[in-house]
This record gives sequence, C-alpha cells and structure tokens, in this order.
Amino acid sequence: MQGLIIDTSCNRSYLILAQFGNPIAFLPMDGGEGLSKSLGLKIQELFDQHPSFQANFIAIGTGPGSYTGIRVGVAMAKALAFGWQIPLLRFCSLQAFLPSQPSHFSVLIDARMGGCYCLRGQKTNDGVQFNEPFLLKSALELSDNELLVSPHPADIQKRLSIARPILDIHPNASFLSSDCCQRASSRAQSPLTPLPLAYLS
Repeated sequence: MQGLIIDTSCNRSYLILAQFGNPIAFLPMDGGEGLSKSLGLKIQELFDQHPSFQANFIAIGTGPGSYTGIRVGVAMAKALAFGWQIPLLRFCSLQAFLPSQPSHFSVLIDARMGGCYCLRGQKTNDGVQFNEPFLLKSALELSDNELLVSPHPADIQKRLSIARPILDIHPNASFLSSDCCQRASSRAQSPLTPLPLAYLS
C-alpha cells in the first residue's frame, strides 16, 4: 500500500509519500497565498525524486485550519485522485501533531475569530485515541495534567493569555503514514465523495 498524504491547513504544510505504513519522503512547505501556485510543482518534485513510486491512495487533511489553504489542498487532492482513479481519504489535520511521548495531550491552533481549535487525545504504548476537535474559548478549559502542543505555541499563549509551556511540534510523518495506509487498506472513499471541511474563518 502506497499513498500521497497532503496537508495545507496551516503554516506547517507538508507532503508525505507513505509506503507500507512508513514515510519514505517528507517535504515541508510554507503555507500562505503562494501555495496555490507552488503545490502542484512540489508534488511533481516529490514524484520526480521517487520515479518508481505509484500511489494507491491519496489522503488529505481537511482542517480545522486556513480557509484558503484547505481549499487549495482539497482541490488538488480531488483532482489527482480523480485523474489517477485511486481512493481519496480524509483526516483531521490536528492529528498530524501527535506528540512522541505517551501522554494525555491537547493539540491547539489559533482559531482567529476567537479562542483555539483543540484536539484532545491519549497516547499510550498500545496506540492513540482522539476525541472530536472543538473550539476552546478559555484557558480555564485546559486541565493541569495534559500536555499542550501546537505548531505555533507563541500564538496560542497570546490568544489564551497563558504563560504555561506549550510544546512546539512538527507533523508526525510516521504516525500519519501508518494510520493512512491502514485505513486505505481497509476502507476507502471514491474520488467523488464529498469531503467535510473545517475552516478557521
């Protein structure tokens, strides 16, 4: 099972080539307005570097995140899946920021219109469980014993007015590769299946 994983929902956008549950290539990208022009070129660059790679599925992060970024990524993913006639999967973009250590954790990103989007979960040696993402409006909703992680911790501390440490975290390519390959092998969606999106604003 081989797949292309795309997420363009925040400033830490990325592409992953996953093979049998492992990442064989990871390409970070800057989010922002230029993404609509650069995304196709970046995907071509990645496949040029791995000419024998043939994707069996595409997985796309559907937010929460940037309105423009998500739409660019989803449009590209749907076009490629339709053109290549391969299944299209979706995943919550916040799941990419899974911490490496076992813990109760919350992934936080700035929701812009007020508060933060939050994804709570628990990671153990046996696996990981996620709750549904929700809009967190106050730091009082955070428990003292959970690990806080974010791709932009300074923005979260400012938004919630807290001095509490927040771990600066990058996408977990190993987890995403394993999870997406497993899901693709068991159940997959048609390239024409509507994808629910979660925007920041």
